[in-house]
Parts: sequence; structure tokens; C-alpha cells
Amino acid sequence: MDNNPASLPRFIDKGEFDRDYAAFKALSPLISALEQQMNLMKDTALLLGYDLDVNALMYYRTMRSEAENNVAGSRTIYEDLKTQFPGPGIKKAADKGNTQQ
Repeated sequence: MDNNPASLPRFIDKGEFDRDYAAFKALSPLISALEQQMNLMKDTALLLGYDLDVNALMYYRTMRSEAENNVAGSRTIYEDLKTQFPGPGIKKAADKGNTQQ
């Protein structure tokens, strides 16, 4: 457009185009920096979630062990938590009998 102003169609406002382009160039590095920060926050959230899961599972296992040993108050907690930690060995009734040979 700058090299051939005569070929510029009338419906394109070159001044507006230049302002838009300048704004685009100014925003691009900001967007890149924000994306980097967002990725760091997502990574942190993922690690926090992992830590939360590990600690919750350890608490559940502790309550299960205490319930097995009849520690006061642990049975109620364990019964409540075991619905949240069904374990890999529990299968749905519909899955029983559907074994592949």
C-alpha cells in the first residue's frame, strides 16, 4: 500500500489501516507474554491438583486403615469417603459377565 498508493481502493482508509496495524504490533508481544503467564499458571494448577489428589488418597487410606482397626470416629469418615474412591477393582453390574475370550 505504501509503495503503490495509486492502487489503493477508495474503501480502504490507509490512516485507519496504519493505526490498526500499529495497535496489532503493540498487542502481539503483550499477548505472547500473557500466554506464557497463563501456561505457567496452568502448570501450577496441574501440580497443585496432583498434590491434592495424592494427599486426599493418603487421607482416605489412613481412614480405611483406622476403620479396619476400629479407631473411634474413623468408620463414619471412611464410609463417607469410600464413595469418592471406588478403586480400580469395582466394576459396574452391567460389565460383569462381559468377558472377552
